[in-house]
Amino acid sequence: MTILGGQLLALAGVLVGAVLSYAFTSLAERNRWRRALSIRWDERRLQAYVDYANAIKNSVNIVVLILAARGVTTANRHLSESEGLAMLSDAEGDRSLKYDAVILLGDTETIAAAADLTQQTWRMHSFARGEAHVDRRIWREAYTDHRDARTRFYQAARDSLGVSPATVQARSTWLEYTQELQRNAVDHPDS
Repeated sequence: MTILGGQLLALAGVLVGAVLSYAFTSLAERNRWRRALSIRWDERRLQAYVDYANAIKNSVNIVVLILAARGVTTANRHLSESEGLAMLSDAEGDRSLKYDAVILLGDTETIAAAADLTQQTWRMHSFARGEAHVDRRIWREAYTDHRDARTRFYQAARDSLGVSPATVQARSTWLEYTQELQRNAVDHPDS
């Protein structure tokens, strides 16, 4: 009986070892799979955020070039009304598609920040389409509001991706240059 008891004890030890080995291996595999899945979604989320931000930037650049033709903004070149509005329409379609990806992949804070940025961008579009009055002062205010909304979007996107906090530059050398030109024009009107 002792030999049989010893063999049963050894067999039980082997079975317990096999079950524990299987359990730990399964747990490790599950964790590895979840980590890989999380990385894949983070990569897609990052791409969605970058694509949306680029679409917004493209759209605003078109608005700047349209308004430069009217003398509201300062740019090295400008777009004719018809060419600019056609480009703006295409850019809005692209922005809308990119926004959908943010909605699908983003967290609540990033989606809210993207919605606010979209609203600020649409405000600028209304200037370009002639739906709202714009002069240099109104443009500066709108551009500042847009820049602040963009900064909030970037911060929310960084938080969503788990990227450590950073101060996003809220300055605009273009806006500062334009303001300097306008101050000089007021200080020296006859120049």
